[in-house]
Amino acid sequence: MILPNDLCIRDLGFFSIATLTEIDAHGAYYITRLRSDMKVYIEENSQWKE
Repeated sequence: MILPNDLCIRDLGFFSIATLTEIDAHGAYYITRLRSDMKVYIEENSQWKE
């Protein structure tokens, strides 16, 4: 069960985008390592930037 303001810690081999989305939807936070080949994008002015 994920509660608001929980901090979920995930290892590199045990996370998925769906899981992170679920954590976020519950108002909780997460920390996870990312694979070295993964790209991260941020939304800025309605555009996605790497």
